Amino acid sequence: CTWCGAYWAGDAMPAPAARTALGEFLRLWFLGYAGPSRLADRLQQKQGYVWGVAAQSLRGVLDSLLVYLPVTLLHRIPPMQPFIPGIPPQEYYLFLTVATPFVLVLQTFLVAGFIHLALRVLGRPSQLGLIVNIAGFAALVVGAVLIPWDWMWFALGAANQYLLGITPCYGCDALTLLAGT
Repeated sequence: CTWCGAYWAGDAMPAPAARTALGEFLRLWFLGYAGPSRLADRLQQKQGYVWGVAAQSLRGVLDSLLVYLPVTLLHRIPPMQPFIPGIPPQEYYLFLTVATPFVLVLQTFLVAGFIHLALRVLGRPSQLGLIVNIAGFAALVVGAVLIPWDWMWFALGAANQYLLGITPCYGCDALTLLAGT
């Protein structure tokens, strides 16, 4: 299996790179919880920015499928007028379902580019790929916790804009959309 690295008896064993890419990604992800500084050290060994883009893309897909898609299927309308002109309020969450992964990857590149530029202006060494990788995994590590956190508050019946707005994390008001408050 290309996703989990398993193979069936009689099948040729896949190449080591194909067998371990997903496993390495999952190890890096969970290393972000167990030892964030070790995650940064491991990401220094990775060339380019593919790992960070993959991490941020996964975070965007999780947000799309687990936050915005349920809101879309429940036909919720934003409590305030959407900030993006030209998108009717009744289609706003559908737009977010589709656009979130792309917007988050773009956001990662913009933030990483700004950090890279600031470090260069200050005369400090900087590797754009490393910054993208760290930013992508930081977003995945934090974002993957925010979704169950939101759902927990919703399950407890405490999903309102004011309570979720003061919970100790960014973006915890996502389930306010589901509660309709």
